[in-house]
Amino acid sequence: MKTYKRLAFSAALMALAAIANSNCLPEKATPGDVRVVLECELSETTGEIATTKTDQMIFWQSQAATYEELAASYESSGQDSLQRLSNNLKARAKLATADIGRLEQTGNVCDLAAYKDNSWFWGAGLRLNRINSRQDARDLGQAGCASTPEIPSISIVDHVLQACESAQLCNQGLKAAKPLAEALRNSRALAQVNSQNVLSILQQQTIEKDEAWNRYLYESKPLWPWELAVTDWWHDRYDDTYTQGFRRPPPKQIILMHPSIGAEWIDNATDGDRLAPTIYVEVIGINYWNETNRWFKDSWLSSLSGASLAVTVTDRPGINTAGVGPLLTFDNTFEVGINYYGESEFGLMVGFNLMKLWRDEYEKKVRNLKDARR
Repeated sequence: MKTYKRLAFSAALMALAAIANSNCLPEKATPGDVRVVLECELSETTGEIATTKTDQMIFWQSQAATYEELAASYESSGQDSLQRLSNNLKARAKLATADIGRLEQTGNVCDLAAYKDNSWFWGAGLRLNRINSRQDARDLGQAGCASTPEIPSISIVDHVLQACESAQLCNQGLKAAKPLAEALRNSRALAQVNSQNVLSILQQQTIEKDEAWNRYLYESKPLWPWELAVTDWWHDRYDDTYTQGFRRPPPKQIILMHPSIGAEWIDNATDGDRLAPTIYVEVIGINYWNETNRWFKDSWLSSLSGASLAVTVTDRPGINTAGVGPLLTFDNTFEVGINYYGESEFGLMVGFNLMKLWRDEYEKKVRNLKDARR
């Protein structure tokens, strides 16, 4: 009951603000007055508005319903431009509701959520920004963003101007747009508050993401440059739209044609050649560098981070030159494999990742690069 009382009080304050703005419309408006009238009616208002997630869910659901009712009203009266504007705002309000729902489920703030000011900011041009499409992927779930098709940018002033020009009198078009402007003003007022309130949350999330990237860069399995590129491509890290803001590192690493050296024991080899160095290539595989994403989280196998198919090359009398078999990686560091050389010949191998030789220098360069960009 308290929730509805607060919302009712908020609505009353906003209604009073609307009365204060009732003088925005001149007695005989012309198309040249549209921008001035809109700037007056969209002027910022203050008052108690929804702050808890439950209150906001109700608010955005109510806003979406308001825009839907207005769109239906404009459709019946033949005011196509205002109908299009209402439908665009309805899509934004529905997405804001969905983003609030994700926030309740995951506890993570979507960096570019539709309940924040970036989706409702119109600026001097009286145009709302485009909302990029989002796919319902794992990474988006971690970021707290709901999926959506693209919501295009839209000019408020152009659509109201069309309503003014298509009406018998410009005042009729402006009066028809008035409830839409009031609803939009209310949406913007809450979105601005949300943007201020989540700054501290986003700051903490950014710190957490930065720490995750540090772990990915310095503690994950060292990869060759082409593997880093494939991993980025696999997880769409080359997408420059950044609908989630500052992204998290990929949850897994793609292993591809990864050369390394190791020591291998073949019991049936001749004396003196049973333990010998070997060269191997991980042809294809994956590695879950972060413990939270691994196959076995709560068992003694929780340290198993990756698996790949390896091809080995060895030089032992009476043993085939090439072998093949699975290679397991533990805690991004230790590698153990079993290789088959044909004719019931097996080898047990302990691997050494060659990229470790360059890790210290690599880490130093990356840290210097990050410091230079701050």
